[in-house]
Amino acid sequence: MRHVLVVVWTILSITVMAQAPGRESIAFLSHRDGVQELYMMDSDGRNLRRVGDLAAFGSIWYADWSPDGTRFVVVSGNDRVATVNADGAILRRFDVDAFSIGFPRWSPDSAAFSLFEYTERKPYGFYVLDADTGKSSFLAEAFTHGPAAWSPSGDRLIFGSRVPNVRFGRQADLYTIDRATGDVQRLTESDINSEYFPDWSRFDQYVLFKMHFPKNPDMAISYHSVLNLDTGEITQLSDVPQTHDPARWSPDGHRIAYGHFDEIHIMNADGSNLRQLTNHPGIDRSPMWFDPTLSASAAGKKPFTWGWLKSISQP
Repeated sequence: MRHVLVVVWTILSITVMAQAPGRESIAFLSHRDGVQELYMMDSDGRNLRRVGDLAAFGSIWYADWSPDGTRFVVVSGNDRVATVNADGAILRRFDVDAFSIGFPRWSPDSAAFSLFEYTERKPYGFYVLDADTGKSSFLAEAFTHGPAAWSPSGDRLIFGSRVPNVRFGRQADLYTIDRATGDVQRLTESDINSEYFPDWSRFDQYVLFKMHFPKNPDMAISYHSVLNLDTGEITQLSDVPQTHDPARWSPDGHRIAYGHFDEIHIMNADGSNLRQLTNHPGIDRSPMWFDPTLSASAAGKKPFTWGWLKSISQP
C-alpha cells in the first residue's frame, strides 16, 4: 500500500490564543521554542498559535483538551498537574500523590479526567479526578504507561495494560472497565503483539490503537489499527510504521491525527489521504482535536459507513 504525502504549509508567526477557537482545530505539544508547550492550529494546518505562555509551569509532557473546548489539563515534566483555560491561564492545580504521572484524558462531559499514576504509596494505575473539586477516585490497576480513554457515553474506559501482576515485559492487551460496577473485560490477547494507546470513536463500536510488533529484542514497529468492539475484528490502517505517539480520532470520527517523526499528520479514518500539517525543526507531537460544531455527547448524527475497512489477521 502506498500513499502520497501532501505537505500543508504552516503559518510561522506565533500569536497567543485569547479564546476557544470558532472552527475545527488541533492542539499539540511542541518543543519549537525550547520548552515543550501547547500550540494550536486550524485542522488544515493554518493559523498556528501558542496557547498562552506556560513556560513557568514547566515543560508540558502530557495534555488533553476538554470536549467543550474551554480548558486543557496539562502535566509538566516535574509531575505537576493543572487545568488551564483557552488563553493558557492556570485555573486549578491538583495535588497528586504520585512520583510519575501521565496521559490525562477528559470525560465526555468535560467534568473529570482520567490520569495514570505510578506510586508505591497506593495502588498504581488509573485514577479519575473531578476537574472542579480535585477529588480523586481509583479506577483500575494497570501495568503500563498509556491513557485510559472514555467511551462516548462515559460509562466505560479502555486502556492498554500488561498481564496483571506482571509489571515488566513487552506484551500489553486492551481492557475496558465499567465505571459503575468496576468490572474489567479483556478485549485482546496475544503472546507476541502489544495493543496500547487506545482512543474511542464517537461511533462507540470502534477503538483506534497502536499495534506493536516486536521484530527482535532491541527493535519493534507499530501500526495504527482499529478494533471493532462488536465483532472483535482488527484492521490495520496503513503499512507505514509509526513512531511512539498516541493517535486521536477527530470529533466527527472521519479522520485521525497523529504524531510521526516529530511532525503532526492527519489521515482519513480508513488510512487514506495522509497529510502532514506541521514542518518545523522542533518536535511536534501528541495532537488533540476540538470542533465547536460537535459536542462529545451529541447523538443522532448519521454515522458514516465503515464497509471499506478490511479485517486483517494478527500475525
